[in-house]
Amino acid sequence: MRNLKAQAEENRDKRAEESRVKKAELKALFSSVFESESGQKAFKELYSFAKCGTDMFYECKDEREFAYISGRQSMLLHIKKILEV
Repeated sequence: MRNLKAQAEENRDKRAEESRVKKAELKALFSSVFESESGQKAFKELYSFAKCGTDMFYECKDEREFAYISGRQSMLLHIKKILEV
């Protein structure tokens, strides 16, 4: 019983370490793109294109447009989350 518990804990620790390493590699990759001067300009353009910071209920005429813009915004939020980690 103890061996199974110890093995499960070891596997959990290994997965946590792999996840931490993957997040660090992803942040380094995205940082090299979006933290440069030109990358920051590109991010601002993407942010504007995705209509981040606008009232989508006012901006959108129908549900399809709302879903489309939500998809754009989710990508920008994903990038911001990676850069903050």
